[in-house]
Amino acid sequence: YYDLATLFYEWGWGQSFHFANRYPNETFAESIRRHEYYLASKLALSSDASKLKVLDVGCGIGGPMRNICKFTGADVTGLTLNQYQVDRGNELCNADPQLGTSRCRSVQGDFMDMPFGDGTYDAAYAIEATCHAPDRVGA
Repeated sequence: YYDLATLFYEWGWGQSFHFANRYPNETFAESIRRHEYYLASKLALSSDASKLKVLDVGCGIGGPMRNICKFTGADVTGLTLNQYQVDRGNELCNADPQLGTSRCRSVQGDFMDMPFGDGTYDAAYAIEATCHAPDRVGA
């Protein structure tokens, strides 16, 4: 399912698979970036968060993690169930001369049973991903 859906999502929405409210005279892309920057500010990620490790839970192909990485300098890992999304996300990271997978990467895993030890990340966020959890209390 996600292999095919991802192609449609990227074609229709771009690299960030979420919505944001739009202000007058603001483009769709600008509203998405503003929302992601707002989220970074709520995580207290400054413009020099280069020593912080951040997790994007349910990252899709990683549009938000790439924007947040570039905006804050944080080291960002995206977690998604689907290997196609991991591969596409890492392809996009490597194609961006400001990034590469040394600072921003996608990995395959289930956010209901994360493959990371406690304390691995300084901050984490999820954008419209946990609503897909099989157990919403456990998410």
